[in-house]
Amino acid sequence: MTQKITLIYKQNTDLIGSVASFLCLIHCIIAPYIFLSYTVSTAIEQQVELPTWWGFIDSTLLLISIAAVYWSAKNSTSNWVKVGLYLNWVFITFLIVNEKIKLFHIAEWLIIIPAVSLIVIHQYNRKYCKCQDDSCCIDNH
Repeated sequence: MTQKITLIYKQNTDLIGSVASFLCLIHCIIAPYIFLSYTVSTAIEQQVELPTWWGFIDSTLLLISIAAVYWSAKNSTSNWVKVGLYLNWVFITFLIVNEKIKLFHIAEWLIIIPAVSLIVIHQYNRKYCKCQDDSCCIDNH
């Protein structure tokens, strides 16, 4: 069963990476509105806090996306795709970690750039998957 799940994951890393990046993008876009609504609620009720699970979404999506980036880059024939996947993952990770520890003041909208880039590169990479056998790629053409 574990091998089957691993095979399905390996065969769909670009799709999984695109979905994870898209969810990250949606999470980042709606977060300010959720924070604003909680701020207004706090001003009215004096006791509203963000749910604990909200802070774990970033970490979960980063873990899913690094696995997708690793397998997608490993099975890609395009060197620029490999570099693009890793650079954008490092960039988005830096932005998320920086937001949590507040090391630098960076505009929050910048997170859109690596999120969209990861979506586009993963989708582009679906054309360039290579395999030694049929265990890592599926025909996406």
